[in-house]
Amino acid sequence: MPDCLSKSTFVFVSSELQQKELDMDGVNDLKDFIEYDLRLENLDRRRKITDLQQQWKALWQLYRKDIWQSLHLTAGNSDYPLNLLVLWSNKVESYLHKYNNLWRHQASFLPLKKLYMEVLNQLTACLDEISSNYPDRFTDISFTNQQRRTVVQQLTVQYRRLERHLNQFDLDSNLSKLMLEGFLFAIRERRLTRRTASILRTSMNRFLIMSPLTTPIVKNTLYQIDFNTPAFLRYWRSGWEQLLDTEDSLHDQLENLIREQQYVNELPFDRNNSFLIEEASLKEELMESIEDKKQSLKELIRVRRIKFRDDEITKKQTRIRINLPVAQFGLFIRLQIEKGILAKEHIGKIFSFYATHFYSLQTEHISPESLQKKSTDVEYATAQKLKGQLIAMINWLNEKY
Repeated sequence: MPDCLSKSTFVFVSSELQQKELDMDGVNDLKDFIEYDLRLENLDRRRKITDLQQQWKALWQLYRKDIWQSLHLTAGNSDYPLNLLVLWSNKVESYLHKYNNLWRHQASFLPLKKLYMEVLNQLTACLDEISSNYPDRFTDISFTNQQRRTVVQQLTVQYRRLERHLNQFDLDSNLSKLMLEGFLFAIRERRLTRRTASILRTSMNRFLIMSPLTTPIVKNTLYQIDFNTPAFLRYWRSGWEQLLDTEDSLHDQLENLIREQQYVNELPFDRNNSFLIEEASLKEELMESIEDKKQSLKELIRVRRIKFRDDEITKKQTRIRINLPVAQFGLFIRLQIEKGILAKEHIGKIFSFYATHFYSLQTEHISPESLQKKSTDVEYATAQKLKGQLIAMINWLNEKY
């Protein structure tokens, strides 16, 4: 532990959590010094640079003790002082760039540049020292602009290697494009953290050591590392949506969705290395999308069942009962066709018409094909019973007329 630790200058803000706060007066003094006093526009020309140096040393010594004490005594809650260090480092570096012409052309301002460099180096050194002693506290802290340029350059080199590696294989161009765009977007993210940089390195390296690569392998690997970009979610979802479009049956669509859900659920998945840690995981998004689609299909099936029942009731109300078994009914229709009462040219439509508009006590729904088949595949008993019906009809005519 660094030897700059002193007795606590903090106050308890929660007796249960034992969390401490920095001395806010000291924080505000240092903030005013960096963001106001050090600005060239605000410098008092009568004030010596050595006075500013002494003021910086005094303020920095107090803040440095406070921040180490805060890290040592608290289990968490350390983002604020660390983010201040990053913010101030970026601010001082911006002064160096902003007044660059002065350093080159007016030697009288070089002592101020030296002070800027001293402040920046001490802020950066403190960040590096804290990062070394408390790496877990730094995972979600942004890099300083100076650090970020170096990290982005390293990640970009790795990204170019990945781009060349993917081009060696016959992959779905849409998948390759969204994958590379996702990595590049994360690399160029302004608030690049150590966690994100580590995930990017590990993820890109995972693909670099894989060969050969196929579209299913890349797709499943992106899922496993929780590559939860909106573009990849849409890509995955479009895959099973296209599969559903090939199925006319709602039941088949539902079955395919259930298989997709099982497939997604059984794939290895690591949320700890999520690509966009602040967003919902890819698995959660996919499972939610599939479940929503399943519920929609189930509702459609339910509605169609109701419609089917309503249609059947309507048909039954408009159909006429005939007191003949289907076999005799079919033969009766055949007799009318054979004797020219019904035209042979429309034989299929004739049987379809009778099947649609008639039903028997034994058969609620008559099939047109079955009715037509029974009209030609006639059993002896069926012919005799129909003959009896026809004789009875003739007898009736004889009696009446």
